[in-house]
Amino acid sequence: MLSKYICYTFLFASVLGIESLNAQSPRMKTEGIALGGLISKDTYLSPLNYGGKIIRYYNETNRLQSTLIGHKYFDAQLGSLENPAGNAKMYVLDARLQGAKQVPLYKGSLGTLYAGPGYDAGIGGLYNTRNGNNPATFHADASLALSFGYAYRLPWQACPILIRLSSQIDLLGVHWGQDYGESYYEMTYLSKSLDKKFNLTHWGNSYRQDIRINLDIPVYNRLIVNVMGGASFHNWTVREIENRRKAYFIGIGFTNYMKSIGGKQWLSNNNSIPF
Repeated sequence: MLSKYICYTFLFASVLGIESLNAQSPRMKTEGIALGGLISKDTYLSPLNYGGKIIRYYNETNRLQSTLIGHKYFDAQLGSLENPAGNAKMYVLDARLQGAKQVPLYKGSLGTLYAGPGYDAGIGGLYNTRNGNNPATFHADASLALSFGYAYRLPWQACPILIRLSSQIDLLGVHWGQDYGESYYEMTYLSKSLDKKFNLTHWGNSYRQDIRINLDIPVYNRLIVNVMGGASFHNWTVREIENRRKAYFIGIGFTNYMKSIGGKQWLSNNNSIPF
């Protein structure tokens, strides 16, 4: 039990370290709405694969801090899925927050490649219209992750489109959820041990990866349109419950830049922004 709490403390401290970004640094922010498809399986609710459509709000920020790049991504999605026979539905509602500090590995005429440690945290649930005894499930998780990024601006003076690729892979974390067949009444009122519902996750019982590609397209001198496409894969088996998710989506939004007023020191340290 002591080793488990030590691990939780280490994860929390790591997240705080990643989040300590300089508020006065130049920043690029992207917001948009995406549509896509989701295939999901949760054996707590049903042994079948459910498939359907999702709508997602996404918010991404890249911030330059000295030689590091602070990356943060948030999304919230709502989905409606059906079983193969089409006689039962499952509704999905969840949100995720990711962050990372990335070090440039290469910077040249071919673009900028960077990587670094990060975190990934999520919360959400599922509701099944056909499961009468336990129709809903709730989950929460947090992980340390490895983050990668690439940026390249096309050398077109008339339309200098910025291409951005990003990917994040979870390494080690914790997951909170109920046991197989356990109702929320049993979990909250009978067991009286919600802290025992935490489980360590690793590549042996959990795998999660997100992949995104962004095109930031300047429209004359008025705005920057963002076109985003991506996929996410999340598989885990905890407390005899198996969960599988595959999501694909494409979105459109807007990107804006913010630069602080810092005088001569800011100009000398930030004369070249890699995004």
